[in-house]
Amino acid sequence: MQPGLVSYGYSVDSGPAVPVQPGADGTAAFEFTVPADRTQYVLRLEAWSANAAGLRTDTSYTAYWVDETAAARGTKAV
Repeated sequence: MQPGLVSYGYSVDSGPAVPVQPGADGTAAFEFTVPADRTQYVLRLEAWSANAAGLRTDTSYTAYWVDETAAARGTKAV
């Protein structure tokens, strides 16, 4: 587990910051539902960890191609 870790956070497509509390093992996960009028979606994700002072201690950016028509779906933990 990252020393001083207090929370994680993320934003989708430059939207609002969403805090996520880490579990006992130091990981966290979130779910995203593709808008009902879309079957495919490019998910632009910014994710970070934060310390007790609220400072971001690690930030990453990535994009995912989400295809609700695909037979297999996956989950990625941070």
